[in-house]
Order: sequence, then C-alpha cells, then structure tokens
Amino acid sequence: MDVYWEQFKTPFLCFAGFSGVGKTTLLERLVKRFTEEDIRVGYYKHDAHRFSIDREGKDTARAAKAGAGVITINDPKHFAIVADNAFKKRSITHALEQCDCILIEGYKQSPFDKIVFLDQKGQLPIPSEIPGIKAIIHQGIVVSGLPDVPRFHRDEIEPIYQFVRDHFKRCASELFGAVFVGGDSKRMGKPKFSLTYDGVSGTEKAVKLLSKFCNKVILSSRADLDMGSLGHIANVERVNDDHTGLGPVGGLATLMGQFPDKAWMITACDMPFLKE
Repeated sequence: MDVYWEQFKTPFLCFAGFSGVGKTTLLERLVKRFTEEDIRVGYYKHDAHRFSIDREGKDTARAAKAGAGVITINDPKHFAIVADNAFKKRSITHALEQCDCILIEGYKQSPFDKIVFLDQKGQLPIPSEIPGIKAIIHQGIVVSGLPDVPRFHRDEIEPIYQFVRDHFKRCASELFGAVFVGGDSKRMGKPKFSLTYDGVSGTEKAVKLLSKFCNKVILSSRADLDMGSLGHIANVERVNDDHTGLGPVGGLATLMGQFPDKAWMITACDMPFLKE
C-alpha cells in the first residue's frame, strides 16, 4: 500500500485477516448498512495475487496485449479501467475520493488504521505490535495477549457498523466555509459583493447559507478591496489573499495555507440562486 493514502481526503479503514475468516461477508453487510443511511461507501479489494477481468480474444484484451497502458470499457450502466502501475494511483484515488468513506479489504501489513480478524483458533494474522489496529473481530474464541482494543463477534453487525461509522466521523476534518468577494468587477463597474437580491446582499446570503453547514465562515478577498459599503455581517471574518493576481486560485491557496487541517465549502458572492 503506497503512502499516498496518508493524504487521502476520504476516510478509509482496512479489514485484514486470512482467507475464510468472513471479511467479505462482513463488508458486504456493512456496505448495505451505509447504503441504508444514504452514505456513499466505496469498496477497495487488495488482491495479493494476480487478477484478470478480461478474456483472451476480446477487443480490450487485444489492445492490452498490443501495449495500451490504459484500457477503458463502458456500457450504459457501468465502466471499468484496467491500467498499469503508472496510472494506478491517479485512477484509484480519483474514483474512490467521490465516496463518503472507503472500506478496504486487505493490506494487513500496512501501518494504516485497520480492523483485524482472528482465525478459528483466536490468533491474529499479524504481529500485535503492527500499528493501526483499531478493533478485533473474532469467531467466538479469543486468546490472551491481544491488543487492548474493542472486540466484536463477526455476527455483531450493528455494533461493528456503529464503531466503523464513528471512526469515520472522528477522521473527518472540521468544515470551514468561504465566500469569495475579491473580484475586480471590471465589466460590471461596481463591486459584486454589494449587489443585493430581495434587499439582502449576495455576500450575506452566501454567509448565512454556509453557516448552516460550516463551523466558521470567511470572506476571501484581495487586500486593497474596500468593503465598507457592505455593512456588518455577523459571525464572519475576512482573510486577505497572500497570493495576488491569481484570482480565486490565490484565495483558495491562502485559505488552505492558513488552515491546512480544515475541509472547505466554497462559493462566490454573486450566486443568488444557490440553495441548500
């Protein structure tokens, strides 16, 4: 497992154990529980051996054999990508980051957070000192000397689901919001941040909307912008761009630089039709 997963924005948890201990069955049931709560869950299978999803003689197999580095196929309901290692990181990351959380089957030797399955004799599949063991799943037999972490029988689906969901919640970054107000407004001729809709400025509308979801809301602006005409807006602070002349990209870079451990919900001050 590569270290790029450490920077993954979507929380993930590995489920590790020997073959036949019930990993896939448990994960299948967890996926159903997450889906019941409208949580989009991703599943990632680490195959320690080799796998093939193609058949000899098919168009895609012939293209791969000819040397194509990336093979894609799709129909009206599905798509698949088969790629070499050079493309693996980008394709896996981009696909799975669209999910709310990720369940990974495998990677028992990795240092990342994991739930470990005991075998029928109650033995761990890995040394107990390997980092990242968050919980243990057993089949009824538990031996001494195991890590001091929560333990569940593999049929205790609801307690396991609650544990996994709470773990993902703890992994989530605090959500901050930002309204971008620093545009030059050259074509309009006056600041967009002061435009009113039904008697309320678009900036204030955006702040109020973001405040429903974010723990803090910031006005992102260039330093030389006079916002005196906007008036007072409660529960918001202004952050001036450290990177000038780059437009919204400079504002976003400033926010992420000053608050590197936060997640961001971003909008502009001139989007009056934005709704929850």
